[in-house]
Amino acid sequence: MVVKLTKCEVEIKDAFTWGDREKIQATLMKGADINSANSAGSDVGFQFNTDAMLESKYKALECGVIKIIDKELKEIKWTREWQDELSVEDGDTLMEAIDSLSKKN
Repeated sequence: MVVKLTKCEVEIKDAFTWGDREKIQATLMKGADINSANSAGSDVGFQFNTDAMLESKYKALECGVIKIIDKELKEIKWTREWQDELSVEDGDTLMEAIDSLSKKN
């Protein structure tokens, strides 16, 4: 599948593989901290590091992006830095396309 952005086209997978899905979920689960007892010693304690959500998005992009072709037809490698420099609109467009891969059967 090709996602058209303002200054480039991004080729992404048609679907995530089983391994891709497991890597993304493992990255997200690293944010969970579950204790068998809270500080009072009774209920289960749970905390979630929200940085893991961002890390799981980066992992999904890393797994899903095949290649990037800029306007001069040069191939660019996907990096976090490249992603971070996208406009909000382009970043959202690409992330929506990547998110759609996890909804495919």
